[in-house]
Amino acid sequence: MPTVAIIGAGPAGAVAAIALKQKGYNVTLYDKIDPVAVLQSKGKNDDQTIEFGETGGGLSLYSNGLRALQNVGLLDAVETLRTGEAPKTFHFMKIDGSDPIIRKNAVTAPNEIPPLTVIRSEFHSVLIKEVHKAGIKTVIRKKLKSVTENEDGVVIEFEDGTNTVADLVVAADGIHSKTRTAVFPEAPKPVCMAVGHIGVIERGTRPDGTLVDFDYPMQCYMAPVKGRVVVCAKNGAKMATFYALDCYPPSNLDEDPDWRPYTDLPKEAASLAKTLEEWGVPQRAVTTIKNAKRITPVNVYDLPNLTTLVKGRVILIGDAAHGTTPTYGQGVNQAIEDAASLGDILGHFNNPAEFKKGLEVYNKIRLPRAHLCSGLARSMASRFTAKSELIDWLNRLVMKLIFGLTTSNDAMLSYDYREDLKKEVSGIRF
Repeated sequence: MPTVAIIGAGPAGAVAAIALKQKGYNVTLYDKIDPVAVLQSKGKNDDQTIEFGETGGGLSLYSNGLRALQNVGLLDAVETLRTGEAPKTFHFMKIDGSDPIIRKNAVTAPNEIPPLTVIRSEFHSVLIKEVHKAGIKTVIRKKLKSVTENEDGVVIEFEDGTNTVADLVVAADGIHSKTRTAVFPEAPKPVCMAVGHIGVIERGTRPDGTLVDFDYPMQCYMAPVKGRVVVCAKNGAKMATFYALDCYPPSNLDEDPDWRPYTDLPKEAASLAKTLEEWGVPQRAVTTIKNAKRITPVNVYDLPNLTTLVKGRVILIGDAAHGTTPTYGQGVNQAIEDAASLGDILGHFNNPAEFKKGLEVYNKIRLPRAHLCSGLARSMASRFTAKSELIDWLNRLVMKLIFGLTTSNDAMLSYDYREDLKKEVSGIRF
C-alpha cells in the first residue's frame, strides 16, 4: 500500500487525506499545531477538548468547491453547517455605504449547488472529524525541517529530530509553506497585499437593545484612493464575519505566518471600531464589528504564479501552491479542487511506477486553473486601490457594467474538474 505524508492538516490537507485514503493509500497528516498552546489560549485544560483551535474568520464555499466536496463524499457533512438561506447578493459600496453595486449570486446552471458561507474553524472541525472517522492518523507538534528525495522515497525530517519516509509528500502547509521553500527554492516569495483584521460575530440583539448584524448577506465598503476595504458576510442564521484591510501595507512589515486572536478583546474591538469610524464606515457595521466575539490581526498575501506544482514526488496543493487574496472568494475552493482531483488522479495512477504520469496530469490540469483563479483575484484586488478619484470612478463604472450583465454563475463556479480529467485521462473512473 503506497504511503502518503501530508504536511499541514488544514482544510486542503484534510480533504486530500480523505480523498487519498478512499483510493487505498496509507495516509498520515502532520501539523505543527501545539494542542497545549490552543488550550491555554482558550483557558481550558480538558484533554478531550483538544482540536485545532478557533482561528480564522469566514469562508465562502461556491458551487465548484462544493461539487469537489461532493465528489469526495464530504458534502453532506459540510451541509450541516448551512443554517440559513444561501447569499443571493453581494453589495459593493463606497466606504460610507453609498452607491451600491449589486452582484447577484444566482443559481441557474444545471446541478449547481447554492453557495455556503461558513465559519472557517467550524468547517475545519467538520473535516477533521471526517478524517478521524476515516481512521487517518494525525501527528501534531511536527514542524518541518527538511525534505529529501532518494531511491527509497521522500525523507521528511522534523525540527524535533524525528523523521519519516513516504512514497509521496503532499505540501498543504499554507502560503508560507516550508515544504515549498525546501523543495522549490526557486519559487517566488509571497507578497503582502494588505494588513488588517478579521473577526467573527454572533448576530442578534444584545440585552441593552443594540442590534448586532450587517445589512446584507454579503457586502463590501471600499475607499480605493486610501486603500481601505471592509468586507462583511452573514454566515448562516446566527453568525457573521468580516475583513477590515488597509491595502497599502507598510514596507517594514512584521511578518507573522500564524493567525492568533487577540486576548484583550474589549480593548482591541474598541480600537478597531474607532478606526472604522474614522474611515467613514456606516455606524451599524461599526457597532456590529465592535461586538465581535473574536478579532485576529492578519496580513493578506498573494503568491506569484509558480511554473510547476510538482517536483519529483512532492506535490503542492492549496495556498502552498497558489495562495491568493480573498477578493474572488476562491482560495479554499481551489484548495478543495486540488485535493479532490489529486485523489481521483492517484486513484487511477495507483501503481508507484505510474506516479510520475499521474503527477504530470495533476500539474497539467491544476496549474492553468490556479493561474486563472489567481489572475481574477488580482484583477478584483486592483479595484480596491486607485491612484485618483477618476480612476476609482472608472473602476466602479466597469464593475457596474460587468455585474449588470452577469451573475456569479460563470465559468469559474460552474467548473467541474472531473470534466478536465475525462479529457486528459482515457478511461478514468470515479
